[in-house]
Amino acid sequence: MLVLYRTTNNNRKGAHLDVETLLAKARDQQLESVEIYSEIAHTLTLCFTGKSDAIHHCTRRGSALRGMRKGIAQHWTQDSVDASTSFPLDLFEHATTLLQSARSAFSIQNEQLSPPRVTATLSKRTYSVTRLSEETKQGTEETAELRAEWKVGNAPYFWERARASLAGLAQETAAPDGLAASVRASLTPTTRWPAPMGEVPILWSARAVGRLQLLFLQAFEGDRVLGGMSFLSELSLPVALRFTVVDRPPIQADHEGSTRKQMILFKKGKPTGLACNTRVAHELDVAPTGHARRASFDSPATIGFWHPHLEGDALSDGLLAQMDRGISVKDLEVEAFNPATGQVSLKLTRAYLVHQGCEGELMEPVRLSMPLLTILESFQNFERVSETTGIAVGKAHQKMFTELTAPAALSAPIPFPGSVPAGHYW
Repeated sequence: MLVLYRTTNNNRKGAHLDVETLLAKARDQQLESVEIYSEIAHTLTLCFTGKSDAIHHCTRRGSALRGMRKGIAQHWTQDSVDASTSFPLDLFEHATTLLQSARSAFSIQNEQLSPPRVTATLSKRTYSVTRLSEETKQGTEETAELRAEWKVGNAPYFWERARASLAGLAQETAAPDGLAASVRASLTPTTRWPAPMGEVPILWSARAVGRLQLLFLQAFEGDRVLGGMSFLSELSLPVALRFTVVDRPPIQADHEGSTRKQMILFKKGKPTGLACNTRVAHELDVAPTGHARRASFDSPATIGFWHPHLEGDALSDGLLAQMDRGISVKDLEVEAFNPATGQVSLKLTRAYLVHQGCEGELMEPVRLSMPLLTILESFQNFERVSETTGIAVGKAHQKMFTELTAPAALSAPIPFPGSVPAGHYW
């Protein structure tokens, strides 16, 4: 990689080469398949420690020129930090809302509650993609993440959320079941009950369904299919899955200049499309699908989803009230997932025993390991109302943010690896 220009001085405005200058350099170098990706990223970082808070902001401009010469890829980058550019007002507005939520959540007077540490990063990016003899395409992207850490006595607690929407993170943090609810719960001594063992029906929250669904969608990334890293290649179709998956991104350009557009990925038990960037589309001899993503200007384009929606075939109201027994899973962590085999290891971090349509005892954390399709095939019914979950996704050494809208789902009984016979509870 050859660096045309680079400065990291936050107190000075660095000179930045425009697109025409970069195009002229590409012609001078006799490059083919030229792509110039440019962006302006406004980033705001805030920190709240219980007694003080601080907000820092930065505007960074960056460009990457990529092309081919005699069959060899060429890549140049340039960046600068610009302190004089006007800063988006909505970033500060959402940061203020987050700080208010944090102050309110930790305003409880309790000698066991340690001073918290709340950190959040909000970013708004405008980008453009230019190719030789083509019109420049433009797009925008928002990212927002927050993590709160605190202790009650010697017990550590944390609460974290990531969204591809500034407003979404602010609303989720301030919601009745948001950060403040988690802090209050940590101050209330709770006995965690042993998990039941045997065949148990499970109600998965919308957030849990969203996390599981994003794992499922990894199999629909075209580069994984080409690389033999997708369990789709081994499926016997159709699969007994009672839902449809559609990606509904804002209609803009992706990070390679292809149009983002609605795409049905799975319907009636069969895959109906793969997510592609230009490289994968060329290898598959299809058109790009608008799923090229990059974490920043100096990262190569990979493949990722923007805003998938899961739509259940059978909808209902009040799934919890329909359960006479079972488990309600509010949140989970993905400890391991193999997209080539579909095997997943989950840690159910917040789950409750269900008795006669009501949530009861809080269960101890349980690890569940089985094929992802076994879980998804158990989904029999879905809530009529959906919720949006934001997830930070790591791929190709990059961090991207995806939002997934899905309803809660009720599973038929599946094997549950608890330590107490189910008959002791029901």
